[in-house]
Amino acid sequence: LAVLRGNTASVTHLQISSDDTVLMTNSKDCQVLQFDLSTYQRIPSQTGVRDKVWKPWCCPFGWPVMGVWAANKDYSGDDVKCCCSG
Repeated sequence: LAVLRGNTASVTHLQISSDDTVLMTNSKDCQVLQFDLSTYQRIPSQTGVRDKVWKPWCCPFGWPVMGVWAANKDYSGDDVKCCCSG
């Protein structure tokens, strides 16, 4: 059991990488954080996990869904509730 620290608002979504090594969180303030599950430490940069395979992808924020947000700059962080890919 571990406490993962770093989110500045309530966590709304989380998912684990397909190899069970990384936990990713999305929060109400649109923050995306990743944690190494072997050390329970925060991974400081998204670029270190941008090619990580997730199954399935279900979070509204992160590398695979950047196009959703780029398409419309007027979106609010709570406009998209879930994105899913298998």
